[in-house]
Amino acid sequence: MSQKELKKKLSPLQYEVTQKGGTERPFRNEYWNNKGEGIYVDIVSGEPLFSSTDKYDSGTGWPSFTKPIELEGVVEKQEMLQDFSYQGAVLRVY
Repeated sequence: MSQKELKKKLSPLQYEVTQKGGTERPFRNEYWNNKGEGIYVDIVSGEPLFSSTDKYDSGTGWPSFTKPIELEGVVEKQEMLQDFSYQGAVLRVY
């Protein structure tokens, strides 16, 4: 999918996070407190990433999981983020 098509498909925040390495604000994002059962998928590719059965409350304000559905295709990147409400290491899945 071209960048032009992605900009049409995604919200500005979704585009920033998925294409430019941006970060949603903690405790103010769509899924941090979601209790629904199901599979979390990549918004761009549709690939399944995580199961709700592996979700836990990390206290960070972002959805957190104990493991991905499949390790293949998951790229881990550890980075330090600074925010008004949270400082620490975050594992971001690409």
